[in-house]
This record gives sequence, C-alpha cells and structure tokens, in this order.
Amino acid sequence: MLLDLEQESAAAEEQSKATLAAANERVRSATARAAEAAARAEEAARVRREAERRAALTALQVSHARAALAAVEAEENPHALRQRDGAAREAELAERHATLEVTAREASTRHAQLGELQEHFGKRGVQNLLYQLALAQLEAAAARYASELSDGRLRLRLAFDEKLSTVRKRVQVRRADGSLAERSISQLSGGEWRRLALALSLAFADFARQRLGISCNVLVLDEVMQQMDVDGQAAMARVLKGLQVETTIVIAHGLASDALYGDFEAVDVVEKVGDASRVKVGGQRQVAEVGIPF
Repeated sequence: MLLDLEQESAAAEEQSKATLAAANERVRSATARAAEAAARAEEAARVRREAERRAALTALQVSHARAALAAVEAEENPHALRQRDGAAREAELAERHATLEVTAREASTRHAQLGELQEHFGKRGVQNLLYQLALAQLEAAAARYASELSDGRLRLRLAFDEKLSTVRKRVQVRRADGSLAERSISQLSGGEWRRLALALSLAFADFARQRLGISCNVLVLDEVMQQMDVDGQAAMARVLKGLQVETTIVIAHGLASDALYGDFEAVDVVEKVGDASRVKVGGQRQVAEVGIPF
C-alpha cells in the first residue's frame, strides 16, 4: 500500500510539473496577446482622437456656414445663386459631420473592445489564470485527501466567485444509495468537518512543497481527532502513514478505541500531577498496558 501511495505521489508530482509547464506556456502566450491587444488599443485610441478632432472641426465649419447663411438671408441679397451654394455647402458639411460622428463612435467601441482584451490578456488576466490553475491543483489534492479520510463519502470543491476575490467551498456527501447531496459547511457533523479541515491542511502542505519548494520533515497536528469516530481516526492514521514526512506528531486527548493504539509507532502520555505535568515516554504496548487516559 505504501508503494502504491509513493507511486501515486510521484505521478501527482509529475502531473503538477506538467501542469506548471503548460501554465507557463499559456502565460507566455497570454503576454504576447496582451502586447498585441495593447498596440491595437493604442491605434484605436489614435483613430478615435483623430475622428473627434475632425468632427469638432467640421462642427465649427458648419457653425460658420450657418452664420454666413444667416447673414446672407438677413440682408437684401439679389444673388440667389450664392444663397443656394451656401445651403449646399451646409448640407455637405452636415453630412460629413454625421459621417465623422459615426466613425468616432465605431472607434470608441473598438477602443473599448481592445481595452477588454487587454484586461483579459494583460497582467491582471495572467494573474487570474495563475490563481485558477493553483486553485485547481489545491482542489485536486484536497479532494483526494477528503476521499481517503472519509472512505469516499466526502467531496470538497473549491472555486472562485465572479470577481475572483473569494474562494467558495462546496461539499458533497455520498448518500446510502450512492448519490451525492450538496451540503453547506454548517450542515456537516463535527467529525466530517474535522476530516475536511485536515484534508485542506494537508493539501496546502503539498501545494507549498510542489509550487514553492517549502517542506519540513516534521508534521504537528493538534486536536485533529476531536469528534472523529473509530473509522475516522483509523482513516486518518492510514493517511498519515502515507505522507512524505519523516515524523508526524498527533496531539490528542485520547483515541476512540484501544485497538487504534497499534496504528501509531509510539504514544507518549502527559499527566498532570498537582501544579506540574509529567510525560511518560513509551511505545503503544506500554501505554495500552498502563491504561492511563489522555
């Protein structure tokens, strides 16, 4: 069983490396796209500014033409041809003004679209992609530990909210008929909550070791077996034996069954005597024979 776990761990580590390499490639591709989107956005902004400048110039010309036409109409002008030319000029300028306004709106729309592309493929978009990949890796490890700790009864799902600012936790519990039912954290029993908390903690440790290279040869777990039944504590002992840790220290007030003492290599008992505490160091057989509760 230990060999299988080591092989699974090695396979998981190789898969994590492949996922990280793929993520790096996607980051490089996204960065190139972001640069291209930024260039396009700059060009769209330039076109928009030019269109707005021309529109303003045309509006000024229209205003001057209208003023000239009003002046012509106000005076007694026998030259009707000049008046008609002014009206035609005004109509032409008004048409040009309308065309330039359409061009300006199209340029503004294009600028907004390119800005959105820059948002997705720029620095913030790449960060969000890395966060999602990291969360997927963390979720896979937590789901594996949760399944091992509950004999497949509990499933943990992690996902970002719409703004990518909060991680949402979803729990599924397997019913007696094999179907899965959604449960909130508050609906879990104390033992189920403890198993999921331990699964998530172990997943964080794996994530830190694989992504950041942070590891420790000693793992200390304080009161992780509280509210766990015999099956839960036995499953926890099996999981801890398969970890890539040299020493695991579990602090508890006792075990659900004397038969579980054999699942640990050694058990030390801390007794309170008066105002002091005394530690009895020994293997599980010695403690089982003494029978002193934690």
